[in-house]
Amino acid sequence: MARMSPAQKLQKILDTIRAWERGADGSIFWGHSLAQFKAAMQPSIDAHAKVVDLRKQLRAALIERNLEDKRSMKLIYRVGCAVGGDPAHGVDSALYEEFGRTREAVRRSKIRAGRRRKR
Repeated sequence: MARMSPAQKLQKILDTIRAWERGADGSIFWGHSLAQFKAAMQPSIDAHAKVVDLRKQLRAALIERNLEDKRSMKLIYRVGCAVGGDPAHGVDSALYEEFGRTREAVRRSKIRAGRRRKR
C-alpha cells in the first residue's frame, strides 16, 4: 500500500464512516458498532482539525510579525537619522555606526580610494 498524506488519511476515515452509515448501519464489524467506530475515529478527526486551526493561527501570526517588523524597521531608520543629526553624536559617532550605518569619514575614504584606482 502506498503512503498516504494526512489529508488522504482523513478522507479515508470519513469515507469509511459514510460507507458504513449508508450500507450497514446496524452491523458490527471486528467487534465494533458504527457508534464505537466513530468514537474510535474521533481523536484522529479532532487532531486533523487542530492542525488546520494551528496552521491558520501560524499564518495570522506570521502576518502580524511581518507588519510589526515593518513598523520597527521604519522606526529604527528614523531613529538612526535622528542620531546622525544630533549634535552630541552625529554621522561620525560610534553610536551611528552601531545602528548599522556607515560613518561619514569611512564613506568619504571609500570614495577617494575609488577615484585613485580609476586613474
